[in-house]
Amino acid sequence: MKERKHFKKIVVIERGKVANRILKACKELGIYTIAVYSEHDVHSSHHLKADKAYVIGKGRKPFQACFDIEEMIEIAKHEQADAIHPGYGIWMENLKLSKRCREEDIVFIGPRPTHIELFNDKAAARATAATLGIPLVPDTPTLVQSIQEAITFGEETGYPIIIKTTTGYKEKSIQVVRSKEELLEIAKHPYSGSKMYVTKYLERPKHITIQVLADRYGEFTYFLGEESSYLLLSTTLIHQMGQSAIRLMKAIDCHHIGIIEFLVTPDYRYYFSEINTRVQFASRRKSGVDIIRSQIRLAEGFPLVSMDGNPSVKTVL
Repeated sequence: MKERKHFKKIVVIERGKVANRILKACKELGIYTIAVYSEHDVHSSHHLKADKAYVIGKGRKPFQACFDIEEMIEIAKHEQADAIHPGYGIWMENLKLSKRCREEDIVFIGPRPTHIELFNDKAAARATAATLGIPLVPDTPTLVQSIQEAITFGEETGYPIIIKTTTGYKEKSIQVVRSKEELLEIAKHPYSGSKMYVTKYLERPKHITIQVLADRYGEFTYFLGEESSYLLLSTTLIHQMGQSAIRLMKAIDCHHIGIIEFLVTPDYRYYFSEINTRVQFASRRKSGVDIIRSQIRLAEGFPLVSMDGNPSVKTVL
């Protein structure tokens, strides 16, 4: 049986509206909260809503004051906090903070260090997706040496394509090419002999995000990101992207929350774009899921399973 532990204390290192959302979720769950803030945040409401608050980075400039990881760790240790909630964005992706929490046996309510490294390495994430058969935007894996190679790529994948030369004038270094004739015209320019990256150009793609939640027991669920939920997409397409997102999360053994981004063309073909650790806090409006409470419950080790045995984030709330 995997360990489950109700958190008693959480240090919230976010600021502003996001911190207020986290503090509200903690209060609903009966968790004591400790906020941190700089001298420049005295008029911010988040530190007033926490059960306790500490000023950090005294005497420093605003940006420097809020980035002292060791001071945050010391506060968590002094308060005997169970966990640190990084909010989202820059702190959720902070490798050093994630590592320091593990070293001090403090739960980091976010991805493990290995996952942060993978998410930050776009090439590695793309390679993982490729091994799983998840559609990728076609490109040349290595630099091509000649226009003829670019022509061959264009004929195999279909135009338009993008060529990115490693040398040449800035305004000519990246070009959308719509035919073989345009490539032959490019071959007449002085920089045409330089090496090139070549990739398929997607016309008017839609950017789609899939939010995936995963527990320690092998259960996964997904829903459309907030901005994607307003787009007209077929149930079949959403299901295909959702299953691709889950396969990717399974492959990297991620027991947390992740956002997998896709590009969808007007003819409804989808392509993997990237995976990241950021959380869409506005997701509840369309999905009915309180993502912050789900974050906390998953970090505590609770399962993502409903009464009837089907995966459901609503049971985590």
